[in-house]
Amino acid sequence: MSFREITEADRDWVRNIVTRHFASQRVVSRGKLYDAQALPGFILERNGSAAGLYQYHATDRELQLVVVAAVQAGHGIGRQLLEHALSFARSRLCQRVWLVTTNDNTQAIGFYRHIGWHQYAVHLDAVTTARSIKPEIPLTDGAGVAIRDEVEFEFLLD
Repeated sequence: MSFREITEADRDWVRNIVTRHFASQRVVSRGKLYDAQALPGFILERNGSAAGLYQYHATDRELQLVVVAAVQAGHGIGRQLLEHALSFARSRLCQRVWLVTTNDNTQAIGFYRHIGWHQYAVHLDAVTTARSIKPEIPLTDGAGVAIRDEVEFEFLLD
């Protein structure tokens, strides 16, 4: 297993995986639109193949994880991505790492809680605003659960 920074040569793969997870390469988080093709990030490689990635937006003391995506769930990829992101944030002297998911993503919500991330806030009906920026966000998920709220998680660094 190894991590490497995303390069221009990776952009087609990044576009494909982000589109699969987010319905397009555009991602909205807390009312802000991000283009995954322009975000920096890291790819996790296992056995010579890309297994997942995270992309971020950095400020002085915070690292926002805008995209966290694994090729396959249940293989420890998400945990490795988040551990690397925390290490990277520490190297930048960040005090906080945070991310947003939606209320329907119960698997991710349970995962973040399980690995020690703090549920910082639930932003009620925030996805309505997000849809005004990114209309391709569906009203419901594949199981029929209404997608309405943004759930914000954080990890505070020493």
